[in-house]
Amino acid sequence: TSQPPAPNVSSVDLDSRYSKKENKQEKKLRKEKEEMVEATKEIPRPIPDGDFELVPLGEDPSRGVKIGTGLPDLARKQL
Repeated sequence: TSQPPAPNVSSVDLDSRYSKKENKQEKKLRKEKEEMVEATKEIPRPIPDGDFELVPLGEDPSRGVKIGTGLPDLARKQL
């Protein structure tokens, strides 16, 4: 027959499945895995509605950004 643990010993302390260190490592691995999943999710890019123009981005002529034609001049210059 099994005996109840001594009064000074917690039954949790007797659980040998995980030590505190192993538990922390396990939590850290789970958290890192969740972060990896979040990082790999693709963020949908907004599709411009209405008229837009393609403005060169930096010195590379093959790269550009689409901006709306209804944008105020000040905002257009800042872009």
